[in-house]
Amino acid sequence: MMTPFNQKINRIFLCALSCILFSVSVFYAVSATAALLERVVAVVDDNAIVLSEFKKELMLAREEDDDITEEEVLQDMINRVIILDQIKRFRIGAASGVPKNADDGALVQRYIDRRVRSLIYIPFEEIETYYLSHKEKYQGRELHEVKGEIESQLREERLKDHLDEHMADLRKGIYIRIQLKE
Repeated sequence: MMTPFNQKINRIFLCALSCILFSVSVFYAVSATAALLERVVAVVDDNAIVLSEFKKELMLAREEDDDITEEEVLQDMINRVIILDQIKRFRIGAASGVPKNADDGALVQRYIDRRVRSLIYIPFEEIETYYLSHKEKYQGRELHEVKGEIESQLREERLKDHLDEHMADLRKGIYIRIQLKE
């Protein structure tokens, strides 16, 4: 036979158990919904790129170029994560002329300028050859007047190739897993 005291303890125990079971079921329902909303589309070492970030970047990229593919946008995002990791590793930022509150784009640009663009050398002979083959473009200006402009143009043309090589080198030691499709 149960005493009133034992009955009270049983009620408290059943009430506490009910509260715990309810909390656990709500937690699982909420976490399952959150997992669906924030699915990981790529992992780069310790960093995750989630679906919402990817969709935002895809929308912005397609505003500029309708033909860009999802894979190209994701690869650009992966490259940015890798470069930002390199920036942290080499402490490129405020000490190098970029304000502390600068966005990632400014930091990435600074990194590319220092680690890739600065290593591209254009010999004078190549500048001269380009000038002679495109003389009409410069409307009678002398080589010494347009040398810097031509050098900048040739450097920018080579930048993509050098950047692709640099990124390939960086990717060699990095864990990358892509889960773009569900």
